[in-house]
Amino acid sequence: MATETLKNNEYNRTFHIKEKDFNDLLDSDPIAVTPSPLIDHLIAQTEEERLLDARKFMEKRKHAR
Repeated sequence: MATETLKNNEYNRTFHIKEKDFNDLLDSDPIAVTPSPLIDHLIAQTEEERLLDARKFMEKRKHAR
């Protein structure tokens, strides 16, 4: 399982593995890790687009009450 985070335009992916699989990973070749399509989209957004999306989200929440 992997957890993806995007904070201050810095992408991180954390893998959660079982202890028994750890030694196998140490012996394996490294693999390329690429962001998911959602994270790619968020990274590509401009600051204005992020603010607009946040405003739209807040408006939806306001009207949902």
